[in-house]
Amino acid sequence: MIRPVMPSHARLPRWFPLALLLLGASAWLTLSLWNDFPYFYHTDEPGKVKQIAEGTRNLHHPLLLLESVALAVKARGLHANQDIVETGRAISAAFAAAAAVLLSWTVARSRGPWIGLAAGLLLLAQPDLHEYSRYFKEDAALLFGVTAVFAAMQFWEQKPGTLAALLLGTAAALALSAKYIGAVMLLPAAWLLIAP
Repeated sequence: MIRPVMPSHARLPRWFPLALLLLGASAWLTLSLWNDFPYFYHTDEPGKVKQIAEGTRNLHHPLLLLESVALAVKARGLHANQDIVETGRAISAAFAAAAAVLLSWTVARSRGPWIGLAAGLLLLAQPDLHEYSRYFKEDAALLFGVTAVFAAMQFWEQKPGTLAALLLGTAAALALSAKYIGAVMLLPAAWLLIAP
């Protein structure tokens, strides 16, 4: 096992939550720029828009992103296809930003705040993240689910118990509900729980 630089009882500095908030907000704003192009530009988006507009699900796409968008669309009273797809793109960007924040927090808990922030910024520097988070697609939600599993695994290693197991199960469920390939995250989660 790799020994953490920061002992598990050490606290992150008081400025770190504000840094995470700034990282997340600036990431979401940056990833949400120029997402108002027509809803039919990507072949997946019209089908998802139709499911949201009609309140149906065909299960070709996992439910985390679809249900998140449906909730936001309903709360905002939107009906136009373009409004629905732009909401989906904004939520996709929010999942990507949340993944960067969660990765930063997870890394900072074992390697310190500056390394944690660097990890989040490096994630945000990836061109693929900018592409996928600008579409109403599940990839950013999957990234969030994967980082949630890593965060829960770290929590389990530091404080094993019922709460940690529940968090790990919830995180694995998020990864699976984000995209079906997220089921692969069940393997390290289960291994961590059953390995001596």
